[in-house]
Amino acid sequence: MRSLYTNSKSRRDFLDNYFRGIEATPCYVFAAVAFFTHHEIVTHLLTVGCRVDLVVRLGYPTCPKALGELMGREGVRLRYITDTSFHPKLYIFDEVGAVVGSSNLTYAAMRTNQEVNVVVPVDDERYAELRRLFQEYWNDARPMDDAALANYRRAYDQHAAQFAKVSTDMENRVHKDVGRVAVNNIERGLPKPGKTAIMLDGYRQTYQEFEDCFRTVLSVYQGLGQRRYTEQQLPMRLEIDQYLSYVRDAKTVGDSYLQESRQTGAALEQRIRDTALEFIAADRKYSDNTVVKQSYPTINRILGAKASIASATYDDLIEALSCVHSFKDRLRFFPGGHETHVLEFRSANSLDRLKFSLTYLLHGDGDHVMRMGNCIFNPDYQLSQFGRSATQETLGWVNRESVPICNNRTLRAMFWLGLSVKLVGD
Repeated sequence: MRSLYTNSKSRRDFLDNYFRGIEATPCYVFAAVAFFTHHEIVTHLLTVGCRVDLVVRLGYPTCPKALGELMGREGVRLRYITDTSFHPKLYIFDEVGAVVGSSNLTYAAMRTNQEVNVVVPVDDERYAELRRLFQEYWNDARPMDDAALANYRRAYDQHAAQFAKVSTDMENRVHKDVGRVAVNNIERGLPKPGKTAIMLDGYRQTYQEFEDCFRTVLSVYQGLGQRRYTEQQLPMRLEIDQYLSYVRDAKTVGDSYLQESRQTGAALEQRIRDTALEFIAADRKYSDNTVVKQSYPTINRILGAKASIASATYDDLIEALSCVHSFKDRLRFFPGGHETHVLEFRSANSLDRLKFSLTYLLHGDGDHVMRMGNCIFNPDYQLSQFGRSATQETLGWVNRESVPICNNRTLRAMFWLGLSVKLVGD
């Protein structure tokens, strides 16, 4: 493979060729660029089994349509910077090499512009430095979500055609609507966010990693062409939760999941496929009887609508929450078990407060990650003695956005499968 790419016709050293040559060795790809318009090359990497972490700057000519093509796709995670000082062109192909140079992720930069890009091999000491540098970018950037993309699209549509004249106006609009985001070691003097905002940003980043891994499991599971339950018995997201509970019960002993290596490509898909087929055929009386016939109907009956929450008694709400594994599991922290836990929970949370928080979490406005984050970190929405896993799991049982259950059991099962999730407890 070449060590220099300049897009010269005579040498045929197009940077696009380096990207397309990766299909022989699928890997994790980490990219940080100022401009992004060429979603097709990222799609190609995903198609051949790579997973991509991409940091872009929101500013012309970065294209909202190209970003939209990648949003929600399995195997890709997007984060953004809005500050104009962010101008790297860095591509890291894990355990293969890195490319540093002048090319952004645009078709012209990959094929037609006169560019200079140098390949840094894995055994070069600078490769490890570039990995660390990308991680700094990644930590400082914010996860792309629907709201940020919609705000950016409005700014782009209003200003892009006249950008040469009104570039300053566009930057100001992006900073106003999306927020000003800069890498800390480059830009100084930005207003410091409050403690809750910092925790919410970190939470969104971690949860985005979980959602990306869930999409991988969902894709393989759906590819089986068979299910254990009908959609009426359990929605697909809840059937996958029961599958992950099976993995946790059947495949992990204590903390043995921590010894498993990360998997990609065909090896990861095969491991998910094999264990999913085992689950479909396994004897799971708890799932078949308790979850399908009792827990899901109970939770849906009491928490499934604003009106049902409003008319519920405290005993009704406790009955529903006691079906939530992460809530019921907290009894281990209370001498006397579940009864003591329930007594302390009731004394710490009034009925009105409980109804307010549950209604906001399950049926409120705004995206689901923000609602969960507020219920975990924001005192205006928090419930005492509830916790992060219980909040996430409760929303997983009841929601309009097909949000999966995320709790300690699902994270540990995913980790055992080889997925790159961050293990976070309450």
